[in-house]
Amino acid sequence: MSGRTACGYIVAGDVRREAGAFADGFLETVMCASPGPDGEPCGACDGCRRVRGHVHPDVHFLSPEKKSRVISAEAMRSGLLAAVSSTSFCGGWQAGVVKWADCLNEASSNAFLKTLEEPPPDTLFLLLTDKPENLLPTIVSRCQRVDAGRPGAGLSGGDAEPVLAALSADGGDGPLARAAAAVRVCAALETLKERAEGEIREETGRLAAESGIETGKDEYDALVSARYREYRRDLLVTMETWYRDIAAVKCGGPDAPLKNAAFRDTIAARAAALSAANCFANVEAVEALAVSFERNLPEAMAVSAAFDRISTGSRAGGAQ
Repeated sequence: MSGRTACGYIVAGDVRREAGAFADGFLETVMCASPGPDGEPCGACDGCRRVRGHVHPDVHFLSPEKKSRVISAEAMRSGLLAAVSSTSFCGGWQAGVVKWADCLNEASSNAFLKTLEEPPPDTLFLLLTDKPENLLPTIVSRCQRVDAGRPGAGLSGGDAEPVLAALSADGGDGPLARAAAAVRVCAALETLKERAEGEIREETGRLAAESGIETGKDEYDALVSARYREYRRDLLVTMETWYRDIAAVKCGGPDAPLKNAAFRDTIAARAAALSAANCFANVEAVEALAVSFERNLPEAMAVSAAFDRISTGSRAGGAQ
């Protein structure tokens, strides 16, 4: 790799999407055996292919170990630092990739910091996180930050349809309509959960077939949980943008720019029937739902409680 490379990079963005894609591209550049005239990876050599397949022997990954979503000091020392301190298999760079680096606790952060301050030669670290503000300030000060993309862009296409259908349904503002909306959103969450498990099953199976590395149950469960949490966050963003759109029309008029422009007529009708205070209270209800999820409260209960707080402004069935 040409030029000077920093030892540590904080890659801020969606870990599975933008931040992960940036890390793969960056590592291809570092590990490529036949770079182009401007240092770009060739994409065809063993180094590039192994990086893309996440099977490069000199690229070492560390993720939260269990459903507690914590990276322990022992995992940091034995799972990453020991690996990057060993002799490079290919005779070049060694790379350590910490996924969801905001899950480092104080002990593991301090263990990592010691190596970051005096890294082995030809070693770099990529800290992937959608919550860079949760990293230890001393780690942040020793790393170069790269903003790979805005995390939590929301659901799209067929994934968004059932959620938007639940939010836009004109079933009234009474308890039955609220309960129906909650049920539909919970069903969407179950679909996302099944997708997360299916994806991780496929990915770990491919890893085992290509490299012989078997994924332990705790790690497998943690991967499924992490993937599902990302999908769930996207669902929350979809909900929040819906209610922010209503608030935007209420405060900015019918021509306000909308994320869900295809629903402009429905959004305008809701805005007309709600007060500005109602509009912002709805946004706050979704934000409170996100907090409930992070506290691991039962999802169905949390979703139901959120819709109990939300005013639709729909007149069908009578206002409450």
